[in-house]
Amino acid sequence: LAKNDDIRQRFHMEAQSISSIDHPNIVKVYDYSGPESNLLWFVSEILYGLDLAAYVKKFKSRKTPPLLSFLMAAEIAEALISAHSNGIIHRDIKPENVMVLDSGKIKLMDFGIAKIAENTNSTQTGTFMGSPSYMSPEQIKGVDIDEGTDIYSLSVVLYELICGTLPFTGSSTADVINKILVGNFKEPTEHVKSLDLKLEDIIVKGLEKK
Repeated sequence: LAKNDDIRQRFHMEAQSISSIDHPNIVKVYDYSGPESNLLWFVSEILYGLDLAAYVKKFKSRKTPPLLSFLMAAEIAEALISAHSNGIIHRDIKPENVMVLDSGKIKLMDFGIAKIAENTNSTQTGTFMGSPSYMSPEQIKGVDIDEGTDIYSLSVVLYELICGTLPFTGSSTADVINKILVGNFKEPTEHVKSLDLKLEDIIVKGLEKK
């Protein structure tokens, strides 16, 4: 990939953008390769903790207490506010890209650099890189995206944290994609009857297709 001029240019643009952001909820990038380097690399801070996917496994039911879930989601949202105000859309909000530090701080990682690989031939034929479960409808359709796509994906994560399951599940990738495009899902209170309706409204609003 490092030999592809287009990928090199976009890598440097991404690295430059992220390194310019100084926010407590965004992984800090200190340095990155210049145009003269044969290899593409960046230097980030070291994070000690678990990613959100591993952290949730600490709870037997795989359901994270609603208050804790919303507190974590609020920190991710703060990170997105900073990124969006700098013209950066993450495009890949999922538990594996959120770090729960040993200190309790939440850090959002992987701002677009992993997506560089999505322009290889393997994805141009319509194959998705990883699970589409957190993708917004507009990402699946391949249309122009804006900040709303990150809000949607964050809402999927929040739904999963509280309910212990994704809003859209299926027997295959195609099945999941179809359900996301249709947009029907169980209300969070069907999974957690004690959930405050105002909190449910936040999740449902975030999962609206428009």
